[in-house]
Parts: sequence; C-alpha cells; structure tokens
Amino acid sequence: MATLFTVQIQSVTPLTVLENELDTLNYSVFTIERTGGDAAGLAEDLVVYFNISGNATPSTGIIPETGDYVNVGDSVTILAGNTTATVQIAPLDDLQVEGTEAVTLTLRDPVTPDPVLGPQYVLGDNASATISIVDDEPAHIVTGK
Repeated sequence: MATLFTVQIQSVTPLTVLENELDTLNYSVFTIERTGGDAAGLAEDLVVYFNISGNATPSTGIIPETGDYVNVGDSVTILAGNTTATVQIAPLDDLQVEGTEAVTLTLRDPVTPDPVLGPQYVLGDNASATISIVDDEPAHIVTGK
C-alpha cells in the first residue's frame, strides 16, 4: 500500500473581499497542499474533495447573478508533480443589502477510496478556513417624523 498524502489548507488570501461585478482582481484564493506520500503517488493527479458552507450562497449556474459568489463545485485536482492547487471564490454583485457574508471551505475525506490502493489522503490540521464577502450596497435608512 502506498504512503498516504496529508492534505490541508496551506493559505487563504485575502480573508475579506468586496462584493462587486466579476473583477478579476477581486477574489479569495484557498491554496490546498499535499505533503508526505511517496514519489509514485506524486506522479499521479490527486482529487481533493471539499464542502462549502456559510451564509453566502453560490450561483446557480443558470443565472449567475442569483448568488453571492461563483459556484466552485466540490473538488479540486492537484496535478501530477505538483504539491498545491487553488480554489478561487469570486464574489458576485447581487444588488441586495445583506451585510457581510461568510464562505467556509472544509476539506473532506475521499468520496470513493481507490479499490486497490485504498484512501489516497488523510486530512491535516488545517482542514477548514473562512473568508468574508463584504456587501457593497449602502444600508437603507428609514426615518420617521
């Protein structure tokens, strides 16, 4: 049996992004890394699975503007020979006053371990991280007489 890789979130930058139109410079990047393992394993792609949670909602894919950020799916592939891969959270401008919202990425165990090799990785200590999407709509102020 091959030596298992340890998979964890290496970094997240920036931790806070402003909700706006798809500005290519306005997104948060979760960097996922694999460590350990062996040379044979490093020569193979490694699919890492994750869940996304928080009070921000992903786009539906049908009408992108219906969510708070572009949907990123539930996995990322660390390509053969590489030790990292990234997941980008790109906020969308939904025109709703809703305050700051959170997006949490949590790594999870493989969906189906390889039938011959068994699981491909174990989770490291940094298996979850959160970013904030800051609303760009001004709060409505209601005044009375």
